[in-house]
Amino acid sequence: MEIEGKRVLLYIRVSSDEQVRHGESLLDQAQALHAYCEKHRCTIVGEYHDEGYSARKSYKTRPALKQLLEAVERGDGDMVLFTKLDRWFRSLKDYYKVAEILERHGVFWAAILEDYETVTSAGRFKVNLMLSIAEHEADQTSERLRFTVAQKRARGELVSGSVPRGYKIEDGKPVKDPETEAGMNAFWRTYLDTGKASAAMDAARLHGVEFRWFRTARVVIDNADKYAGMVQGIPCEPYITEEERDRVKIRKGRSPRRSDRIYPFSGLIVCGTCGKTMGAHQQSRPKLDGTRTAYYLCTRHTTSRGIQCTNGICIREVCIEQHLLKNLDNALKAAIAEAEAREAQATPPPDFSRIRAKLERLTDAFLDGLIEKDDFKRRKEELEAALAVKPEPPRKTSQELRELLPVGWHKLYTTLNTSHKQAFWRRTIREISVTEDGIITFSICS
Repeated sequence: MEIEGKRVLLYIRVSSDEQVRHGESLLDQAQALHAYCEKHRCTIVGEYHDEGYSARKSYKTRPALKQLLEAVERGDGDMVLFTKLDRWFRSLKDYYKVAEILERHGVFWAAILEDYETVTSAGRFKVNLMLSIAEHEADQTSERLRFTVAQKRARGELVSGSVPRGYKIEDGKPVKDPETEAGMNAFWRTYLDTGKASAAMDAARLHGVEFRWFRTARVVIDNADKYAGMVQGIPCEPYITEEERDRVKIRKGRSPRRSDRIYPFSGLIVCGTCGKTMGAHQQSRPKLDGTRTAYYLCTRHTTSRGIQCTNGICIREVCIEQHLLKNLDNALKAAIAEAEAREAQATPPPDFSRIRAKLERLTDAFLDGLIEKDDFKRRKEELEAALAVKPEPPRKTSQELRELLPVGWHKLYTTLNTSHKQAFWRRTIREISVTEDGIITFSICS
């Protein structure tokens, strides 16, 4: 990346607790940026410091960032530099708004301590992948630790009035909510058995717990730790065991594995015989060049408890990768064609809240003697049948599928490191299945 002679704007940010925990002070960032500019012979035309501001907050609340953008609009600089991507943004929504301003004025940016930049198309591709992951990870942890929060937790009190669905607050403690307990039990039992969030949503709905949006169910799954008996650091009655919580994390590709190795297809591959996740492994003996071959094996094949799966194939990681690279374009074309056909004959989804309201009014009318018993029973059965219809899970539109892969993605893929490849496959592939005969099939995230 050539930046010699460029006019650069430096951006430095730290939140108060980060400075204590990680030592990422304003001074440390400034020294690293100045040394970088001196080495690459570029001219510093502005330096902007945001101290005590979270990257999760709206960019409009960061005064120094607002000043930087005003400088960009005046044409004062050619490029923005910062140390790491998380100093810049952790919110995709805000990132795209600011990126639009920078692109409109021909200004690029780069993280000097990481391989992220928007000068090249490959760089922009990597940024979009990793910001998606950074935003998800930032949702799981709080950046600001307060003394009062620590005191409340020490006393065993809830920090806030927000508790996960399925719980309520009683005497300052989280307890199971009797009104939603049956639905949440059904949700977790179904998800653990099938691995499908859509099936879990249907099971919960049959017990009176409605999930209007697919992403709401994903939030529940992402917070498996809380449902294992720990809400805001306070023990409570669990919906799932700790072992089941770990299974959820493994399915989502977030196994508490001690190895530092990253497996691009971890959490995506299932056994074609039993449907369970295939675990990632590597050969115990390295090859002559020091590398170890990665492979995937059904977790039920080697278990010593319960039903043992007959699928003992060890499918190499490179075989899966080659199969996907060869067939992904055709699979995407088929998914787009299916989406177009679905859109052509799409019907509006049933309004369940409106149907329930009709059922309540019908019952009131019968109790008030306004309709006959036979008429009430017939209309009641019709409304209950309408409520029993399973709603279609949200699907990507044909336009969203067309935008799933960038032009020339094969070439860009060769520039990705293992972490970026993992992010690429997770946003592209829903599931990969491997049979005992080594036949690989996969489905697009459609």
